[in-house]
Amino acid sequence: MATRTKIWGDFKRWCVARNLEALPAHPWTIAAYLRWVERRKGAKMARDVLNVISREHLLKSARVPERHPTVQRTMELIERRTHTRALRSNLFDDDVLAATPPPGLATDAKEDAQKSGDAQKPSRRRALASSPRLKRKRPS
Repeated sequence: MATRTKIWGDFKRWCVARNLEALPAHPWTIAAYLRWVERRKGAKMARDVLNVISREHLLKSARVPERHPTVQRTMELIERRTHTRALRSNLFDDDVLAATPPPGLATDAKEDAQKSGDAQKPSRRRALASSPRLKRKRPS
């Protein structure tokens, strides 16, 4: 388990990087940080982080963020996901993913084009522009 000062320092750096207040932290900020910690370090560490953040808030601002419904629901979600992880199934079985395709079956679009003799360029997908196209005015 990491020390309280390291956990608190990590939280403050995370908040500074996102231009958020670390003390007093908004419940949404704490909930977002808990989800961030869960993805990287697990549910147990998220619980430890919440305890440290709550302690710092209690000592320095007389607030207890772990009592806020948003923070409570986020922590419940994290813990529930940890308990149900073993019950979830994979999308594909491991043996299906490891199997090699049968001979003669093309596995790539390039191979398909080479085998069929088509030398077409692959079609480009156009993305939406982030700014509108500028049009010239018609000459008068």
